[in-house]
Amino acid sequence: APEAPADGPAIDSTRTVRALSAAEDPASQGERLMAIELMISDREIAPDSIPDLAIFKEYRLYCAVGSQDGKIVHALRLGFFSDEAAAEAVAGYLKAFFETPAVKRIGTEERERFAHRRLAPGKDGGDSGRHAKIELSSAPSAPATSLADLTARHRIANPSSAEAGTKSRR
Repeated sequence: APEAPADGPAIDSTRTVRALSAAEDPASQGERLMAIELMISDREIAPDSIPDLAIFKEYRLYCAVGSQDGKIVHALRLGFFSDEAAAEAVAGYLKAFFETPAVKRIGTEERERFAHRRLAPGKDGGDSGRHAKIELSSAPSAPATSLADLTARHRIANPSSAEAGTKSRR
């Protein structure tokens, strides 16, 4: 088993010792890469705790393990974006399902590590086309009183309004 150096780099989901973000400065790269960090946990993120959303089929959902403030953390991320506006739009959509999705700059190393690995969410999120339970119910019944009966009752209860209506039509 590889040992972690004293400065404490993180371990990705393959248990390989690496930094959570690439060692190179992403700002110096020609290509701007971003991922949406959906959540961070001090425990391994179980796939069945992640809602199965249709948007996860369009982008790569992955979990990386890293070191933050001297602690091991698990980061659930969705990537990869080269346009910050698109990443922000997707993050805005995901706020309905996650507390604090945030757009993060990443390096090409992270994209390469997770390019062919995808986390398969297992919780029905209501946006996947699958449903945990479907209930059938009958259509609501029509009211017992017809519109004609209601109109007649109104004319009987308010005879002056009925006369005013006929006078204004003359």
